[in-house]
Amino acid sequence: MRGAAILVGGGGTPSEVPHAMLRLAGGASARIIVLAHTQADVIRGARRSAEFFAANGAQDVVAPDTLDAGELIALRAGGTSMS
Repeated sequence: MRGAAILVGGGGTPSEVPHAMLRLAGGASARIIVLAHTQADVIRGARRSAEFFAANGAQDVVAPDTLDAGELIALRAGGTSMS
């Protein structure tokens, strides 16, 4: 499997980050997977991050509940969007 990983955290995220991710991933239609796990409310944090990437041009953003093993297994198996 080929790809790139960009880790973001510790404050505001400049718009250059999602644009760089989309460029590295192959364009706006590439799948972006948000693995939020450090916020007090993981699901809310994941949704906010997914919305941020969508607002910056991402068309296929997936933000699974990282505390739900079933969602992560489904994602690894090529499951559908969970955003």
